[in-house]
Amino acid sequence: MSFETYDDLFEAVSELYTAQKYRETLDLLDAEGAKFPEHASMISYLRSCMAARIGLPEHAIQILSEAVARGFWYGAETIRQTPSWISLQGDPEFERLAAVCFQRQMEAVKDPKMYILGPDELGPYPLFFALHGNGDNSMHTLYGWNNLIDIDWILAAPQSAQAESSDGYVWNDQAVALRQLVQQFTDVSNEYQVDPERIILAGFSMGGETALRLALIGPIEARGFVLLGPGGPTIDDPEEWLPEIREAKGRNLRGYILVGEHDRTIPHDQIKRMVTLLNDNGIPCELEIIPGLRHAYPSNSLEYLHRAFKFIGVA
Repeated sequence: MSFETYDDLFEAVSELYTAQKYRETLDLLDAEGAKFPEHASMISYLRSCMAARIGLPEHAIQILSEAVARGFWYGAETIRQTPSWISLQGDPEFERLAAVCFQRQMEAVKDPKMYILGPDELGPYPLFFALHGNGDNSMHTLYGWNNLIDIDWILAAPQSAQAESSDGYVWNDQAVALRQLVQQFTDVSNEYQVDPERIILAGFSMGGETALRLALIGPIEARGFVLLGPGGPTIDDPEEWLPEIREAKGRNLRGYILVGEHDRTIPHDQIKRMVTLLNDNGIPCELEIIPGLRHAYPSNSLEYLHRAFKFIGVA
């Protein structure tokens, strides 16, 4: 069996794992994983877990060792709480690799990255300040929205300082996240000439919830927000947003929310309720369902962004 996308492979792996077919899961990852180098860290993690599950601890540690040698790392919670790795705890080589991972995690927390794509000429230019999802990273954000440089937008992709692995970062502590993002926005503004009338805050998944909060409470004066598959603890309960929504009323803020037709990781009914609350409280917001899309970036992202920018008024 061959897979065209990582999402398809991950779905097949999940089905095998749920059925406790660990040997078949490892065989599938071994056969297909190399086709998706941008997900190599996660694939190595899953391969190591499956090797441990089928009673091959030395092979599990060897896979982890190869991953660490490539620069990947897994955070303390993953190292200590992954059920498949419980049997490896205390092994001298596993503990040596764990120590390397913990050091790399500390370095990532101290120095959060931000990637920026922008025009070479002097501006000002509109800014798309885009946040990754939980367990994801800002490089994937660049891949998801990189067509923006074709229409002379600055694309800034800040990476959370809440680091869980070499390619997995989260926005779980929202107070910490918002302080970090305000500073990173200031860094972008100092480096590029940004058009203050065309600033868009964007986010995917938990990054969408974070971007919405950033837009509503106003530490960054944005013209609008674009959310893709927004999810998170308060997206699940839209009524909790009412104080922030009402506070943002009258600030000329507009929003556009994109949701994949087949995205089953987020609550569609609650997102529709959120859109209603925003519109009812003076923040115009449009919801567009993307046909055939799951919880991922659309391949033709610019098509949807053109409509979003027109609705928000920054086209």
